[in-house]
Parts: sequence; C-alpha cells; structure tokens
Amino acid sequence: MTGELKDLGWIINHKKVYRLMKEARLLYGGRIRPKPFKRNFIQFRNPRPARPLQNLSMNIKYVHIHATGRNALLLTVVDIYSRKVLTHLLKHSIRKGDVLIGSGSIDLSFPSGHQLTFHGPVPASFIKEL
Repeated sequence: MTGELKDLGWIINHKKVYRLMKEARLLYGGRIRPKPFKRNFIQFRNPRPARPLQNLSMNIKYVHIHATGRNALLLTVVDIYSRKVLTHLLKHSIRKGDVLIGSGSIDLSFPSGHQLTFHGPVPASFIKEL
C-alpha cells in the first residue's frame, strides 16, 4: 500500500500507512503467514541409519590458509552410520560441479531399492542431480 501511495506522489512512511489502516480497520484480523516451502529442510533431528552409506552428511567450512592470506572452503562428506570421513575437498571456490565430483568419487555401490539421503548445509541445487 505504501508503494502505491508513493507512486501516486504522496510522501508517506510505511508506519503511518499502517497506523491509518489500523484506525480505519482495513487490516486483516489475523496474522498473514507465508506459504510453506516445498523443500523439507529437516526430516529427522537425529537420523538413525540401519546400514552404511544410507545417510551421508556434507559440511562446508572456511579454513584460513596463512601462505596465501585467503580463506579456502573445506567440503567434508561423512557416513553417519560409521562416522567415517569418506572424502575431503579443499578449494578456494566450491561450485556445484565440485560437489558432484566429490560425491561421485565415493563408492556408492549398494543393492538397488535403497535410498541415499544427504544432510547438512549444502544447498539443494548442489545435491538435486545426485
């Protein structure tokens, strides 16, 4: 509403618009909530895999390299069942292809019908194609 009034040439603050709309009872009575995301962020707080390579955790951390004076990114893939580190990747810039190559270097040979779940702060666009 504030944007519309400004487009019409009014010089008005969003707080004043809210106050005037509240006094005129033009506001919606309940709280307007955003629609939920389509992506499920956390399904299980503590995943309990039944076998190795069922749930993998990807984590990206900053590591300071003193020789170059720059920060590098460290991608670590961990098997949650055995808690073993499967692979590391240290680069100044990690892109989607690097994550795919890093996860592709892991031997993921297990019987068909089993699902692989990734956990961690890696963006969905990185793991969507796995």
